[in-house]
Amino acid sequence: MRFGKESSDTALIRNVVELVRSAQRIEPRYAHGPIPAYTAEISNLLRRATCRVYFVRGATGAKAMALVPIAGYYRIGIRVDLSVEERLFVIRHELGHVLNGDADDWITLADRGYLTWEERVADLFALADLIPGRLIETLRRARLSWRDIRAEIEAEIRARWGPDWPWARVDDRSVLRLRLYREHGI
Repeated sequence: MRFGKESSDTALIRNVVELVRSAQRIEPRYAHGPIPAYTAEISNLLRRATCRVYFVRGATGAKAMALVPIAGYYRIGIRVDLSVEERLFVIRHELGHVLNGDADDWITLADRGYLTWEERVADLFALADLIPGRLIETLRRARLSWRDIRAEIEAEIRARWGPDWPWARVDDRSVLRLRLYREHGI
């Protein structure tokens, strides 16, 4: 059965809700608070998900990559030259891949583009924490329309990660981030 984009997005959002709830069972503040989870909380999530983070030097096209488990641990390689903002994002993004089971097979390591289900899920999982629901709540209390709030989310994504993100990715993720908040309070 083929699903339209709307129902596909609804399923994607439900998938992310499950991932966020799973992370919150370990670290209750993940995607739930006025600011993103602290480094110690993310470290605990990574440890509990059996992930080890290391830095990669040299020219690689990807900013980060989660590898299949070797000796019981997922390896998350992060380029050493990333800014702090990029590191905050890619760690959460790669953790999203691990929690979603995307890093359990070598074939998933191939770059299939930023509009695939797996990439959209991992991005939204990261954005759920890095663009807190409380920020959206604050904007709503300031009587901004949903359209203006979406524009604020787009601006936040552009300011932090946008130079490397195509407009279609920014647009898609801002819509999904706002829906995650409106439909599930995350």
